[in-house]
Formats: sequence, structure tokens, C-alpha cells
Amino acid sequence: MKDLKSISDEVKKGNFSSLERLKGIDAHVIGIFEESEEISPKEIAYFLLRMVDRTDMIISKNLEALSTYVKIVREIGEIMEDVDKIKELSNKLKESEILNDAKNKEKESVMRLKGIDTLNILSSTNLTAIYDNINAISKYLKTQIMRF
Repeated sequence: MKDLKSISDEVKKGNFSSLERLKGIDAHVIGIFEESEEISPKEIAYFLLRMVDRTDMIISKNLEALSTYVKIVREIGEIMEDVDKIKELSNKLKESEILNDAKNKEKESVMRLKGIDTLNILSSTNLTAIYDNINAISKYLKTQIMRF
């Protein structure tokens, strides 16, 4: 019964590193049940049912975490596409005839170029922050998935 308790505790904590380990514990639990004459078939069935329910719950949580991760990655991909479009438009603005024909407004043109350069710097900074956030979220989700 002591082994059964420790295995049950391990199941409750979700300390399974692989499906093979889970199968090994199941076989061990069945062996314990076979050795014990005090445990009725009804108790065995109830315990195994709880194991199945716990496994199902772990799988559901992993799928939920994975689904959230996929949604986040898709949204970040869309943001990255928008940032690329902004950069492209910024580059086109630099090269456009508006800036080339601004000989009469040299001071204003210089200010616009400085503003565009500032936007490019801010965009790069934001991309770096977004990338760092993606990595942090990814690490967090991986640790959450590994817990189960």
C-alpha cells in the first residue's frame, strides 16, 4: 500500500516525463493490485478510473496551453507583417518624389527624415521587445506543459 500511495502522489503532482513512464507506473500499480488480496476489483476499477480521469485532465491542459501558444504565435506573426509593411512604407517615403522635390523646404524635409529615422529606431526597438516577449511566453508555456 505504501508503493501505491507514492505512485498516487506522483500521479497527482503530474510528474510524468513520458508516456512510457506512465505505462510503467500503470504496470507497477496493476502488479501491486495483483499482490494484494485486500483490494477488491471495485477498488481497482475506481483507482484506474481516477488515473484515466487525471491523465485526461493533464492532456486537456496541455492541449489548452498549446492552443494558446499557437494563437499567440499567429498574432505575433500578424504584428510582424504589419511592422514589415510600416518599414516598407517608411522606405518608400524616404525615396519618394515628395522628399526629392522638397528643395524649397530643406529644413522641413530634414525634420521629416529625422522623424522617419526615429520611427525606424522605435520600430526596431519594438520588434526586439516583441521578440523577447515571444521567447518569454514560449519558455513559460513550455514549463507549464512540462508540469503536466
